[in-house]
Amino acid sequence: MVLYFCCTSLDHAEAIERDGFQEDASIRVTDQLPKFAGRGADESHAVIFLGVASDFDFDRYPIPEDATDSHEREVPGRVLNAMRRAIWPEA
Repeated sequence: MVLYFCCTSLDHAEAIERDGFQEDASIRVTDQLPKFAGRGADESHAVIFLGVASDFDFDRYPIPEDATDSHEREVPGRVLNAMRRAIWPEA
């Protein structure tokens, strides 16, 4: 499984890749490839989580109230910070 966190800019993606998230924050992620249609080149980046543990259960986390599909979840920052991160697509 690969998780994606959509960013608004390459700078934001790079900061998250480097520093991670606030430990107690709820972070919206998806297990579907992000769609960047209609977004500018400076808004077409995501942080991907490649080191998802085999015992990670995506379905145990809540779907955000304003989610547009059931592939989004709110996962604590401390859980995501334990995973290996990279930027997609590469700049």
